[in-house]
Amino acid sequence: MESTEEASLLCDTFAQMLDERAKETIHPELKNEILSAAKKIRNKHDDLVKDVSEYLSDPNNTNKQNKLSGDCAEIINIVDEILGNVNPKIVPSSFGLSKVSNPSPDSIENAVKEMIESLEEVKKKKKVSPKSVVKATENSSEKVVKTGDLVKAYAKVLQNPSLVRLCNDAFQELSDGHDRLTVTTSNFVSAPENNVSSQNLDDACDNLKRIGLELISELKPQLEDPENEDFSHIDKVSIPMLKAAYSQALKDLEDSKQLDNKTPSQLALATQKAGKSINKFKALSKIRVKNTNGDTKEVQQLIDQLEKGNLSLHESTRDYFGKPTDKKTEQNLKKTGEEVTDLLNKVFNAVKPQARFTAPNYNSKKNVTLEDVENLVQKIKEKLNNIDSFHSLDEDSLCDTTSEVSNELAILAEWVNIKGNETTNPALTEPLKRNLLILTKEITTRNQALVERTNKQVESPEDENNGKMLKAACKKY
Repeated sequence: MESTEEASLLCDTFAQMLDERAKETIHPELKNEILSAAKKIRNKHDDLVKDVSEYLSDPNNTNKQNKLSGDCAEIINIVDEILGNVNPKIVPSSFGLSKVSNPSPDSIENAVKEMIESLEEVKKKKKVSPKSVVKATENSSEKVVKTGDLVKAYAKVLQNPSLVRLCNDAFQELSDGHDRLTVTTSNFVSAPENNVSSQNLDDACDNLKRIGLELISELKPQLEDPENEDFSHIDKVSIPMLKAAYSQALKDLEDSKQLDNKTPSQLALATQKAGKSINKFKALSKIRVKNTNGDTKEVQQLIDQLEKGNLSLHESTRDYFGKPTDKKTEQNLKKTGEEVTDLLNKVFNAVKPQARFTAPNYNSKKNVTLEDVENLVQKIKEKLNNIDSFHSLDEDSLCDTTSEVSNELAILAEWVNIKGNETTNPALTEPLKRNLLILTKEITTRNQALVERTNKQVESPEDENNGKMLKAACKKY
């Protein structure tokens, strides 16, 4: 009888505690569950009191014994259920148990998306009930673990040390974030009215979202097509400006070709930088060609090929992001990089200032007088004096002047050859004829040397020896 009174008192006390808890809770759904549980306990309490009385009147009656036992069992179930709803326990998933096959950036990205969706659900369920939060957290736990196991498996198939390190670090962050999520969920469930515990749970969810988004931005970065700058304000491109743009493009392109020491996001930045530098060089080259006389069709074609190559470089890089473990995509990217490098060199060589050598045409039948020869020699000497003073000329003027001289030297060689082969000149002895023919070859040899030394001077003006050699070539005439 004393036990029945104690049980009755406990039921009544617990029902009152539930009434108070219902007043405190911020969750409408939980409030209804608590009030419903309190009502059920009171009803069962009444049944218990009644059934105890009936049992005491006939203690040997099996049906009355079973009914009394059933009342107690139901009260215990109601208590267990409401306690599970008020302060449910989370059962998180464990890392290393997921079945992972063919891990890739795409599969990791899909897993991250699912993880983020589940984390958002955790935050939403905070307003419903503790049990809903725990259920949502257990779902998120499963998604976080799946993502982590994918990342860990992906790290094992990678060859790039930087990418392996990135994935291992991300796995550790996911693991730590997972622990934080379960702890903050438990703390929230214990005190859902506490603003601090609520904010901590939000922060734990946001932290995992950040880890996931940063991981995807590292593994599958956005790489836009190369950026074009506006150079419409530039009418003329100086050689130092062209060389600087060319050197920078080569440097940036070479950096973008170093795959082994870069994560995808680092490679994306390097490729973007290279693409921008290449386009700058391309734009300056177009301006050079625009200001060039003569047929520029071939150069224009090279510039167009460079532009297409730059776009292909970006496309090949994006393909590589999707399949960095695929040797074919890696080889294609490296091949594209080499092709663009080759095009850069070809365009630069086509648009840079360059003295052009003119070879003599020994089939010429022109009637040449000594006065013609003397006048031509005088013209050549005047221009050689200008070349000798190359410091006063820019690279374009120097190359143009040398090209003019080369053309005139070719004509001079032709004329000397004509004079050496005259058959009607009685003064043309055999020794003199031989000397004139030797002179023809000497003029051509020095013509080539003049052009070569001019180009060396333009290529490396900082080398004092090139200037000395060019001056020496001018003084030989």
